[in-house]
Amino acid sequence: MWQLDKQDPVSGSLLLTHPGLDETSFPALAPTLLAAWELRLVERELGADRHCWVVDFEGSKLLLQYEHYGEVCWIEACHPDDRVLLDWLARQHAGQRLHSKDEGV
Repeated sequence: MWQLDKQDPVSGSLLLTHPGLDETSFPALAPTLLAAWELRLVERELGADRHCWVVDFEGSKLLLQYEHYGEVCWIEACHPDDRVLLDWLARQHAGQRLHSKDEGV
C-alpha cells in the first residue's frame, strides 16, 4: 500500500513509501498511486538508477521519482508556483493508505 510519509518543508516534495518498493517494482506499483491521486502519466524516463515520470494534475506538471541508491520515492513540482498544489495533495492524502489491486482492501 502506498503511504504519504512526509512533506519536505524546504522543497515541498512529498515522500512516499510502499512495502517492497524497489527499482524493479516501481513501474508496476506506481499506476496505483496515479489512479488514486488522479494523476495522468505524461512521460516516463528511466536512468541508470532513477525512474522519473512526468505526471499531470489538473494542468500542472509534477515529477514522480524513484531513486534506487537512496531507496526513496517522491513527488515534486516542476514549477515553483505549483508547490501550493503539493500542499493540497498532502492534505488530501495525509494518513491515507493506497492499496495495490493485488493487495486487497
